[in-house]
Amino acid sequence: AQELMTRFGLDDRTLRRYLSDLKDIDLPVLSLGRGDDRRLSLDPSYRRSGVQLSLLELISLRFGRSLFDFLDGTDFADGMDDALDTLTEMAVLGGHEDLALDLDRKFVAVPEHRKDHTADADHIDELLSALLYRNPVYAHYAKVAGPMRRYQLRPYTLATYRQGLYLIALDVDDRRIKTFAVDRFRNVERIRGEHFEYPDDYRPDTLFKDAFGIISGGPIVDVVLRFNRRVSPYIRERIWHATQQVENVD
Repeated sequence: AQELMTRFGLDDRTLRRYLSDLKDIDLPVLSLGRGDDRRLSLDPSYRRSGVQLSLLELISLRFGRSLFDFLDGTDFADGMDDALDTLTEMAVLGGHEDLALDLDRKFVAVPEHRKDHTADADHIDELLSALLYRNPVYAHYAKVAGPMRRYQLRPYTLATYRQGLYLIALDVDDRRIKTFAVDRFRNVERIRGEHFEYPDDYRPDTLFKDAFGIISGGPIVDVVLRFNRRVSPYIRERIWHATQQVENVD
């Protein structure tokens, strides 16, 4: 008990109040001894049967799920729905269950011009498995204005950008990390018997820190853009690039 009070800056009275609150939500807190020798613990037979999920946490999960509506029709979306339904059923909302009604209508993400991934379910499933198990893949990929080509890839990251899915992977033959639009894969074959080491120095956020969007590469240059007074308020209200500087000019 003394260690808890020191660690969290509590006095004895506050600690007792917190312990009472824990018991009120059916946590079996045990208290043995007195004064400096008092020891606190949980009953070792205790197993948590529910998820202590607050209403705000549930709203955040529901709202976050709506951002992935462009994946509807894929196993990815079905998995998110199943997980969210399971968490919702297990949640303990402390008598506020009525406030959790109709969340799918109260919080939505307005759809943009999205990519259609309904035909990519098998490819997405193979890529997800390859990411998790660190399996290389063989893939046929067709660029918009180019021939189809066969790649051997090491999948590093699955990313979303403007309602589309993109794979960031090492092109084994070219020995460079590249970005691939998932909807342009024509075939994906996971090599189950092989595994690669996930590089310790790989950080996906560094790939795009100097880019506008999902495609990076090329030299870094300074760009100056001028906007008239009519549109300048709309420019100021968004962060267009991490390095931007906005100033008034005459």
